[in-house]
Amino acid sequence: MPARDKESILAECKQARVESRWLSWHYRSQDESLIAFSNRNYYEDRLTSFPAPAHGSVGSGIGDHGITMRTVDGKFLRSGPSKTLRTNQAEADAIVAEIRHRFSVDRAGTPSLGVVTFNAQQRTLIESMLRDAGDERIIDALDASSDGPFVKNLENVQGDERDTILFSTAFSAIDKGVLPLNFGPLTNFGGERRLNVAIARARRQVILFSSFDPGDLRAEETTSRGIKDLRAYLELAQRGVEKVLSTNASTTTDLHREDVAESLRARGLDVRTNVGLSDFKIDLVVAPAGQPGSPTTAVLLDGPGWAHRGTGADRDALPVEVLGGLMHWPAVERVWLPEWLSDRDVVFDRLTAAVPTAQV
Repeated sequence: MPARDKESILAECKQARVESRWLSWHYRSQDESLIAFSNRNYYEDRLTSFPAPAHGSVGSGIGDHGITMRTVDGKFLRSGPSKTLRTNQAEADAIVAEIRHRFSVDRAGTPSLGVVTFNAQQRTLIESMLRDAGDERIIDALDASSDGPFVKNLENVQGDERDTILFSTAFSAIDKGVLPLNFGPLTNFGGERRLNVAIARARRQVILFSSFDPGDLRAEETTSRGIKDLRAYLELAQRGVEKVLSTNASTTTDLHREDVAESLRARGLDVRTNVGLSDFKIDLVVAPAGQPGSPTTAVLLDGPGWAHRGTGADRDALPVEVLGGLMHWPAVERVWLPEWLSDRDVVFDRLTAAVPTAQV
């Protein structure tokens, strides 16, 4: 009897005992909240991500960022004609309307977005509706191999990246008001790995369209980790990342960091300290006075976190390059302790000068 194929190349490699290596830095996501759930639940908080400045509001609009949830008054059809069987028309309508809206706003380009569904029938319905909508731009974009839209189900989305990912959970409660705990491939053994891949596809924004409340998903009644993780992820989308996930902030006071922060505050600037959702923290995030939601300057110190990184590139090159070039911080400044001790006025002048010239 031939050996049974594994569900992925990764599973094959693990069975063959191929030597493994941890990935250490993550800089696909332009908002680190997009990878925070995976880091906590699948990567043992060993993945280093980078904070980004606030270029827009956390929300589900165009130009927003982060993870949000939209509740839809939809119904998953478990019986009826084969054309509509195992679909949720209301969620499909909402997603198609969102895509058409984004195309209407971006008249000159092609929105970078993808749709992920939890079953194949919902995927087929949404793609058919997009192709039948009468918008040639959308049809051409679906057929192109660029960064334009795609529509895929949970099993087939690996490797894709887009700025915005729209999810259709599709499932809903039955007439008795109970939500069945069968979510297709997600329910099966290893379903949590499919969820992890899917939720990590977005560079900037995730919007979850759901016809049920996270509390309706009775995760305590199943052994499926995929279902348990889905409920946790939906709760995170509903309540907000920072309210659900601890930032693991150190309880040790960094006197150097606090000294610089208080000195900048004394000059009227808005300062937050130890900012980040992974083991990498920006020591000081500085914004103009009265604009705490519009930070312009990331300040890195040579403190314990800096000293802990294993290589010179990890300490001094990569953070500055990624924060400025990929995360789009308008200004990234370094403050070395010897410089601070020898002439803090020069450091003050340099940091305060960076803030107004770097305003977003």
